[in-house]
Amino acid sequence: MSWPWQYFYLMINRIKKINTTSNLLANSKEIFRRANNFSFGIEAEILFEYATGITFAQQIAYPEKKILNWLSKKYLKLIQKRASGIPLAYLIGEQEFYGFKFKVTPDVLIPRPDTEILIETILKTIEPNFNGKIIDLGTGSGCIAITLAKKLSKAQIQATDISSKALKIARKNARLNKVKIKFRHNNLLENIFEDYDIIVANLPYIGQSEKKFISQEVLNYEPHLALFDGSADGLNLYRKLLQQIKTRAKKPCLIFWEIGFKQADEIKKMIAEFFPQAEISFFKDLVGIQRVVKIKN
Repeated sequence: MSWPWQYFYLMINRIKKINTTSNLLANSKEIFRRANNFSFGIEAEILFEYATGITFAQQIAYPEKKILNWLSKKYLKLIQKRASGIPLAYLIGEQEFYGFKFKVTPDVLIPRPDTEILIETILKTIEPNFNGKIIDLGTGSGCIAITLAKKLSKAQIQATDISSKALKIARKNARLNKVKIKFRHNNLLENIFEDYDIIVANLPYIGQSEKKFISQEVLNYEPHLALFDGSADGLNLYRKLLQQIKTRAKKPCLIFWEIGFKQADEIKKMIAEFFPQAEISFFKDLVGIQRVVKIKN
């Protein structure tokens, strides 16, 4: 990563001479291109709007608009941080998920399109007027629980996380999206004695053996507590959850999980050990990976 900084400062000197929208954007995109950021076009424009308040439409309409020096400096600091690998969502403090906006910080995993498959699977399975109890385990930013609350207005939804910092963000997101959810600082279902009709979980499922395949951007900046469970196969927390569910007097009617690459076969065996009579279904993401498992008791 030695090149970007030498090139970055050369670009800064060029930009200082002409602080226009088009000049700032063109040079920022070149910085991103050389940093191997393949989303350089749209990300430069998003950061420009965030730093200056100038919308994408205005960027196109007024390319020669002069930008105040302090706004240019603010923008260039963001470009430098993004070129170094800091995720865009952390720089602007938000991420869209299923059409809703969520605040994000390095204390929570950035919501991903893969997880929208989990939401879609749930919404296709249950009726819109469902008024039962749902619990979301490992809620993180709260994107799953909050999206379900927006789509299933009659449902009673709770959410837990082991991280108090993550729960702070989740509560902010619930207020932002104007939904009521009961949040708990808890490890899965430990010390929770209520019964639930549906259990939803997107737990850390990346095994140590898969760590080498994770991008440096994710490894360096996103919370490892939300990514890795410490086991070789990444399934320890799901095993623990199955054990907890089995001991409950009333089992949930439905369980939905997000899972990882090549985990479906092992998960199917694992579920069958605990619940031999359960109906198990898998659902693929946009690239054909089995991403969601549905368990019907």
